[in-house]
Amino acid sequence: MNGNLIQDRDFYIEEIPSGRTFFYNNELFLITTDIKKDGSRLCVSMKNGFVRWLKANTVVKTVSLYYINNDNNFLPIYENSIS
Repeated sequence: MNGNLIQDRDFYIEEIPSGRTFFYNNELFLITTDIKKDGSRLCVSMKNGFVRWLKANTVVKTVSLYYINNDNNFLPIYENSIS
């Protein structure tokens, strides 16, 4: 897979929508739709596929993922942005 990582900015994990990727402890994660009653979010490691619950007040750095299409254009995998 051709791709590029561009680091965005810091967010509390509770602010990030499902489907976004982020760095936490030098590891890339994908956030899922699963949420515990205490606000913890279920995240999947892109390194090894293991899941991990992260508390709502955990600060992470979001990452925008892009791919190169057949016309050699960079396109975002996740098109909705967060501010």
